[in-house]
Amino acid sequence: MRKHASSAESTAPVFPFPISQVPSSDFADAVARSSEAYRKACLAWQEEVVRFANDRLKQDSQLRQAMFESGNWADLVKAQQQWALTTVQDYLNESSRLMQMASRIVHDGMEPLREASAASAERATAAAKRD
Repeated sequence: MRKHASSAESTAPVFPFPISQVPSSDFADAVARSSEAYRKACLAWQEEVVRFANDRLKQDSQLRQAMFESGNWADLVKAQQQWALTTVQDYLNESSRLMQMASRIVHDGMEPLREASAASAERATAAAKRD
């Protein structure tokens, strides 16, 4: 026959792991620092994309001006070729910048969590040795 739990027992949380392993406020602080790092990184990413787009629009405008001012087909083709080379180089440089930013974003965002996890593991190891 099954026993009925008292009301105090039925509302108490049941943890499938030792209570000492519940994330501490250190972990909550690490999550907050990590979130702040990601927020700042996303803003920096957006600023970089806007900067790049503005630069490209400016260069596209310069191409149009050069095309209007070209006196012959050779000058027109030369302006287009120069624009194409510059565009390819700009996109390659920008993709490299964005990849570097992405790498920093991951590192900077995860570092507080890695540190908190390492500290938590050290505390758990110390607690296990005491027991």
